[in-house]
Amino acid sequence: KTLNQFKHTGINFWFYDKGTKTGANLSLSLVNKFLYTYKGRGSISHFTLWLDPWLIKSINNHYTFCLNFARIENLEPIGIALYKHLYFHFSNLYSKSNSKDIVFRKDYEEICRTWLGGLKVLRYRSKILQEQLGRHLEALKKTRLIKSYALEQNAEGDGFNLFCHPGPGFFDDYE
Repeated sequence: KTLNQFKHTGINFWFYDKGTKTGANLSLSLVNKFLYTYKGRGSISHFTLWLDPWLIKSINNHYTFCLNFARIENLEPIGIALYKHLYFHFSNLYSKSNSKDIVFRKDYEEICRTWLGGLKVLRYRSKILQEQLGRHLEALKKTRLIKSYALEQNAEGDGFNLFCHPGPGFFDDYE
């Protein structure tokens, strides 16, 4: 029964081909087929899973990353969007440096526009933290994805940058 669950696990995700600059949404099953052998009654000695070729292509092209559902299942939509983007960027930084002392910085206005689908950009730091992102960032701390965060005025003085440090949950899941 457990092996059957693998066969019936569905995946829905986006592909982007850098060469042709085209994207597509694909729905598929995690496993196309499986083979198991056994000795005696009900004692499986060996099993083999065949992953969908599209999934293998995506993994080999480094277009795929996996998230820990248990960490995001209780987050609100904004928290989930922040989680996905931060995990992705932490992964890129960590894979290049292999140091746990990484920090990710992103322009707040850009986060609202691109990560959060055009969320209204607020003018004051206190409002951003109290009314908009603060509770979601605190929720990410509780999931242990981030250790800490800061919202600081940018160098031009006309906006803010969000700084995030990965937490132990990120490193556990990355490994």
